[in-house]
Amino acid sequence: MVDPTHHADERQPMAKAVSDWIVRDVKRLAGRPPVRCLQFFTKTREEQHDARRILGASKAYSATFARGRKK
Repeated sequence: MVDPTHHADERQPMAKAVSDWIVRDVKRLAGRPPVRCLQFFTKTREEQHDARRILGASKAYSATFARGRKK
């Protein structure tokens, strides 16, 4: 359990240490501002969702295709 007597100032060095290993060199198109940390994680989450959706669709297609082949 977190001790309620801790203050945000005491946790500041930890927050800085975490930000040191977050990837910051994501390339953007010319003329666009650099990617912010939040945008980087949002894009990653959307890409993961798309990968799961495509994987699920390919499994459904394979099952349908195999079922039709057995006949």
